[in-house]
Amino acid sequence: MVKIEFWRDIPNPLGRFRLAVDPDGGVHGGWHHVGRLPDGGLEDADLLPDLASWVEATARGLTEPPPPFQIPAGPEFFTACWNACQVIPVGSVLSYQQLACAAG
Repeated sequence: MVKIEFWRDIPNPLGRFRLAVDPDGGVHGGWHHVGRLPDGGLEDADLLPDLASWVEATARGLTEPPPPFQIPAGPEFFTACWNACQVIPVGSVLSYQQLACAAG
């Protein structure tokens, strides 16, 4: 399990969503009703306001792309996958195979 530094819960029509950040700046999330929440750390009601607003709006049907975010550090293919994810149109679905092909 990843160590969480800060978190906030985002209420929305689909249920509460936890947005969290690890010590390296990695962003994590999970739904309360699913039971797989990033755990630990300190609550920060002002954590990542742009991303939190986007999560709320998306749960209400918004189809805008997410706000810009820093791609987490990792191996070259990992970074390529994140870059490929950023160009997937909102509302579209890709299989892992399609994502891998898009990442090269």
